[in-house]
Amino acid sequence: MTKLDYTNSSLKAKYKTIIKDQDLSKVTVNDNEKRSRAELLDMVEELFEAEEFMFNQDFVEKFKAMLHIIIKSTNNSIDDS
Repeated sequence: MTKLDYTNSSLKAKYKTIIKDQDLSKVTVNDNEKRSRAELLDMVEELFEAEEFMFNQDFVEKFKAMLHIIIKSTNNSIDDS
């Protein structure tokens, strides 16, 4: 499975339609618990490469979209440019 293009506007639009907007409180994360966005996005992709994931495809896409949105929305200066 090839890695997705996280800058692809169609993919971003698709993920935005799958997960509804939420108004949630903020949290603080210690620096030693943070990973770069690139590391986290690769972890998400690798997680879904495993053959044992035989769930309903709709569930898998929604879960994957949620993870991508969480990762990309988190204040994370490790790899900010």
